[in-house]
Amino acid sequence: MFEDDESIIKCEIKLSRIFYPKNVKSVETGEYAIFAGTVVVPIENCCLDDIIKFKGNVPVLEYGTSYKVTASLADHHEIYGDTYEILYMSKKINISNKESQKELLSTILPEKTVENLFNTYDDIVSLLEKRNTEALCKVKGITESNVDRLYRAYDDTKDYSQIFVELSRSGLSGNLIKKITDYYKSPEKALDVIRKTPYELVTVDGIGFKKADEIALKMGVDKFDCQRIKGYLIHVLLEQAELGRSYLHYSELMKMLYDTLGFVPEEIVNKTAQMMIDDGKIHISENGENIGLTRYYNLEKDICNEIVRLMIGSSEDDVDTDENSVPKYIPRDFNISNPENVIAEVEDEQGFEFTDEQKSAIYTCLNNRVIAITGGAGCVDCDTEYFNGREWKKISDFTDGDRVLQYNADGTATLIYPLAYIKQKAKYLWHFETKYGLDQCLSDNHNCYYITSKGNLYHKTFKEVRENQETTGFKGRFITAFDYAGTGIPLTDDEIRIMVATFADGSFYYSNGDYKNISENIYNKARFHLKKSRKKARLLDLIEKLGYKYDISESSAKGYHDIYVKVPFRCKHFPLDWYNCNKEQLKIIADEIVYWDSYLKVKNRFTTVNKQDADFVQFVFTSLGYRATIACHDRVGENYLTADKIYTRKSIEYTVNWSKQNLIGMCADKRDDHTNTPITKYKTLDGFEYCFTVPSHMLVLRRNNKIFITGNCGKTSTANGICKIFKTHSIVAVALSGKAALRITEATGLPASTIHKALGWFKGHFIHCKENPLEADIVLIDEATMINGSLFRDLLEAIPTGAKVIIMGDVQQLTPIGSCQVFANMLNSGVVPTVRLTKLHRQALNSGIIPTSIKVTNQEQLFSNTYQGSEIIGELQDMELNITTEKCNLSDYVVEKFKQEYEKFKDINEVQVVSAMKTRGDLSCYNLNTKIQEVYNPILEDDIFIEIKLSEKKGKTTDTSSVKKYRIKVGDKVINTKNNYTCTDLDGNVCPVFNGNIGTVTNVTQNGITIDFIGIGEVWFGRDKFKNLELGYCITTHKSQGSGFKSTIIALDGSSYIMNNAELLYTAITRAKKYCILVATNSAVRSAISHKEVNNKQTYLKDMLINNEDLKGDSTNE
Repeated sequence: MFEDDESIIKCEIKLSRIFYPKNVKSVETGEYAIFAGTVVVPIENCCLDDIIKFKGNVPVLEYGTSYKVTASLADHHEIYGDTYEILYMSKKINISNKESQKELLSTILPEKTVENLFNTYDDIVSLLEKRNTEALCKVKGITESNVDRLYRAYDDTKDYSQIFVELSRSGLSGNLIKKITDYYKSPEKALDVIRKTPYELVTVDGIGFKKADEIALKMGVDKFDCQRIKGYLIHVLLEQAELGRSYLHYSELMKMLYDTLGFVPEEIVNKTAQMMIDDGKIHISENGENIGLTRYYNLEKDICNEIVRLMIGSSEDDVDTDENSVPKYIPRDFNISNPENVIAEVEDEQGFEFTDEQKSAIYTCLNNRVIAITGGAGCVDCDTEYFNGREWKKISDFTDGDRVLQYNADGTATLIYPLAYIKQKAKYLWHFETKYGLDQCLSDNHNCYYITSKGNLYHKTFKEVRENQETTGFKGRFITAFDYAGTGIPLTDDEIRIMVATFADGSFYYSNGDYKNISENIYNKARFHLKKSRKKARLLDLIEKLGYKYDISESSAKGYHDIYVKVPFRCKHFPLDWYNCNKEQLKIIADEIVYWDSYLKVKNRFTTVNKQDADFVQFVFTSLGYRATIACHDRVGENYLTADKIYTRKSIEYTVNWSKQNLIGMCADKRDDHTNTPITKYKTLDGFEYCFTVPSHMLVLRRNNKIFITGNCGKTSTANGICKIFKTHSIVAVALSGKAALRITEATGLPASTIHKALGWFKGHFIHCKENPLEADIVLIDEATMINGSLFRDLLEAIPTGAKVIIMGDVQQLTPIGSCQVFANMLNSGVVPTVRLTKLHRQALNSGIIPTSIKVTNQEQLFSNTYQGSEIIGELQDMELNITTEKCNLSDYVVEKFKQEYEKFKDINEVQVVSAMKTRGDLSCYNLNTKIQEVYNPILEDDIFIEIKLSEKKGKTTDTSSVKKYRIKVGDKVINTKNNYTCTDLDGNVCPVFNGNIGTVTNVTQNGITIDFIGIGEVWFGRDKFKNLELGYCITTHKSQGSGFKSTIIALDGSSYIMNNAELLYTAITRAKKYCILVATNSAVRSAISHKEVNNKQTYLKDMLINNEDLKGDSTNE
């Protein structure tokens, strides 16, 4: 097909010179190179002994090795000659004898496994040619994944140059062609996909929809072809699902489609969608609003079914009708006598008492089959309101994407996105109302925050408050004000003042509908009809300061003057964006309100007929520390006399009253003639109770126009108590990462493991599954927030019916990477019995680490914006702050701290540096890793090491400094960055290693290295797995999730705004078990604390649980 194309050459060459990279003797697989080769076997359009210049991505390039090359003419230079772009290049591999075959296979398998293979079979080449997977997998140490790599290595000995040339016609680079053929495991399959279904290419790493679309259009696909529309829909829905959004709203999806593909006729979109529905590819909600891939809908449906099965304790699938099947494990009974005594024994053993909340968790576990343990929710009725930054809204009308006002322990309030929104069934709540500004409707388990007689912030459940009030009288005082400020509005102080005057006493000539016919000068001109001399003088003074032109004249009304002036903008009511005023602006507004629109004799009262204005004025004074309430007077239809004429009122009057007395009690008094504030049972209007979960566990809410501060309703030690009570039962404890599993073992003494290890990953699937469940009475799952949907389903399916399941997670941490948000959905559904822990042990209160992490998650600043210096905080002296206002030399300081901590703990695995950035900046993992390696385990002249490329600058460059590489030798601490199910131990047994596992290198050879991973043991890594390894002295915060270290050093300089947030800082601090060091710039820490990620995952599970018929009307599991 291509014989006549003189631009294509084919030959066998030997390397003669490497031009790029400069000054190297070899080039690693997959790297870009420019080199010259001498033709030793001419095949097409070349001659023997020709020296030809090539460029492109290469296999391992080294002197003395022969290569098969197919290339096309790329550049012609009159002086330097021709340069050819590599289309296909492979080592010339001789596998004609067993020794050469062993040499090839040893690049993939441990030498011991290779020997087992040749001892078992005589003709290995025949097995590879026939793709006899079954026979190959019978050899110890060979898995299906290993076999795939063996096939690829064998295929590399063949000549696929013709196919690679044809693939290049599709506009693919040599590197992408290699990726595609590797993905489909053969060039023939890759070519078939490109010809028939090019949009499948989006599943190949490095090929997005844009590139696949470009290839498809070149292959002749019409731009309105249903295949193209289908390709995009699958791509975007899959991409969003892996970000945690199982579905998209129809309008959102259509906007994405049109933004990417341009105009597409609606009938084509509808036709494509119907085809995909018929094929079962997509799922559309009953109202047609939500669209997602069916696989993710089914995934969440499976998870829901498994949760229901475990909660109810029975399933139709458990009825075994096959006489030959292995009977499934049946968990033991859970009748425990005297749990109080067991709890006391555990408390005595561990040296501290459980809080009431932790005891509640233990008793909840006794009474239910499935429970969730997390941190802090209480509940209010549907008429309670929250503030979203622009208005007060009923909590029952909460909309995804709304913010809520969180109250912090230092008295400030912050607008944040809630961690969770809770709506659950409730027939009755409790209601009380005081004379001086309290009106609340709460559940018994709601946390009420108040100020004690000693001035301390404290909290009790409302049940405790109610019992106190009914007996001795509740003495606490509730908070009704807060300190709040926005970022400011773009007006000067005097412009704000004149606008408040306009809202109070100004009017405009024309209605909003007339503005098109008049000039801006007239449209924005306000008229002030004033009689009082003080107001006239005030207004004229403001006009003079602003330099405005004005007109003044006597009015026909006796004693009045009319003043005309153009104001900054036309408006008669406080704009909603004024809620963003800063503190000084709020004070100015309050001053002007008092001057212009409050009663002369009563300076703390404002009256209006506009509810929006009343809400704003109330908010202004409340945010300045006043207790402010709104009284409504429905006076519609009332008659009143003015100027000897009778008029009828047509509006409701709203009066805002404010007072400096912002702590209000419940009128508890022992006098005989005094009546305490009554608390009455209240039937909910809609049958539900509501709440938000926020980091500080405190909210600013409003009911009946009265603002109040209230609450919302050490997991491992709680789990320890539960496990001790059931110590005679079979308990399986699991977590996503090996380090998290080790933390469970440290706290409980249980032999915890990773989920993959517990379920028994073998040859591409789990041994323990629905048909072969775990032999467990209790399954303890920790770090549940990190587990994605697919793995959560596999785990739940493997738990036997009748077992107890304890699921623990920290809602303050980062959400799982990948599909679904299982743990959060379980909590938000209100279906799974949940214990929310909010109180600390006595040890925690003495620590500096835990209070610091709580301040971060509450978005409370740790220090002022001018603070710098070093100090150690906490009674336990375990939290060290090293804060500077400059970025310079921070990496060197981190290295010094690493040396200090390593000398203290003498264990490289217990001292961990954590950074937000991977490769960019002075405090990136790359920079810190290389610097720490230089002092801890430097590369010496005679050392054997492997070299791993991390990244290089985009575009063509000959700057070798742009390529970031790690050199790893024996003794180095490393981290694995991708799940690998095909690794083997030194005996050839399959031993999976997962993303985030940390270990130490124990041996380095030409074909691979041995790593002793924490919690796993020694594992052999072949050359093909090197790309998934990095130095592990410093790791990213995301990689540290689930781990814990005796000493954690946090490096933070704000190099990336996106990666600098409260969730990341909280996660980093809570990795420290004994000591935490924060090395950072002042601005980076303050920026991180003030910024929280928006949680906008759209999933099905919550509603599935709420609407499940088997769970309706049943508040318990048993």
